[in-house]
Amino acid sequence: MVMNSEGGETQDMTKRCRYGHLHPPAVVKAASKNPTRESHGKPRPYHCPECGLMSKEETVPEYWVEYADLESARQAGHPDACKTCFPQRRCP
Repeated sequence: MVMNSEGGETQDMTKRCRYGHLHPPAVVKAASKNPTRESHGKPRPYHCPECGLMSKEETVPEYWVEYADLESARQAGHPDACKTCFPQRRCP
């Protein structure tokens, strides 16, 4: 755990994605402006901008918001990482 600016514990603030980027300093994106966000049933994850979901034909670029770091994305209502971009590490 890492301490946030308010002195509380948060999840690790840095992750390496499957595309080799370290977030941060690389930004993450999330569909914060998607009008179906609430009906989706759960919070939408944040993604590396290179994620294949970002280039799908039905993706609406105006729905996506760029966040400077993981904590900013979490505070905006995206607590989880995309499982494609940030696969879980397997324990040996």
